Amino acid sequence: MEKFGGLLSVGKPWAIEDPDQVVGPNATAELIVTTVHDPPYMVVDRHADGSSSCSGYLYDLWSIMASALNIRFRMVPLLSGDFGALRNGTWSGMIGELAYGRADVAVTTLDITPSRATVVDFLDTFPVNSVTYRFYVRAGEGETLSLTGNLFKALLKPLHAHVWWTILASLLVLSLILWVIQKEGSSKGKKRLGKRESDWPSCLFLCFMTAAGQGWTTTPTSLSGRIITICCWMLGIIITAGYTANLISYLTTGGVNAPIVSLKHFSEEPEWKLSVPVVTSNERVRSAANTANKDLALN
Repeated sequence: MEKFGGLLSVGKPWAIEDPDQVVGPNATAELIVTTVHDPPYMVVDRHADGSSSCSGYLYDLWSIMASALNIRFRMVPLLSGDFGALRNGTWSGMIGELAYGRADVAVTTLDITPSRATVVDFLDTFPVNSVTYRFYVRAGEGETLSLTGNLFKALLKPLHAHVWWTILASLLVLSLILWVIQKEGSSKGKKRLGKRESDWPSCLFLCFMTAAGQGWTTTPTSLSGRIITICCWMLGIIITAGYTANLISYLTTGGVNAPIVSLKHFSEEPEWKLSVPVVTSNERVRSAANTANKDLALN
């Protein structure tokens, strides 16, 4: 024990410790952080004296995290700018710096692959940007419409082929019934139509005229003949209403209109096909056998 004036010293003297020399649970060792020039996320500026400085989105995020966790670090950018690849059994770039202990942390935008996951630990993933996909459709050459079979075939598209065959069959049946009625009907009805208009081709033509809204040149006076006329009128009304409605619907919804505004819009067009490569790094991780790597990529 030593006396200093009226005070008595007990135990070892106190000392002021250097914060850089603190050891124990509160000690923070300096971390070596590697990165590459990858603007705008990580920007590495080279100076004339050989030193470098970092900036960018990821650097700001890492600085905030390090300050909150009281982590001391030193940025060591790579001059090569290589993210990391396995060549002849040796890792290069940032993956090599981490794998061989020359760096502790890599702060960059890095794809997760099964081979990289075997030598380094991916702590977490977070979105750093959003990608907008643009579809460019090649403009076709201006063409003058010509009278071809396809042009006339387009007039039949509002109704299905089965419907057109049904309409034709209905006209044939109605013309046959009218022809039988005129042949076996009363002599009065025959006189009104005449002998030339009572044959089957004339009856077919008259039924077609009635369905098309042209009317009869001579109206039959028998009840059965007028019933056939009414049936032809009703058939014409059904054809006109159905054809018009389907034509309007076809012209309204038919054809794809560029530009394509979204992937959903693209997927709703049955005539368009999208080809996507399956050799990307994310796809390799998704199909990897390692469950941990797959969950990290998917989540």
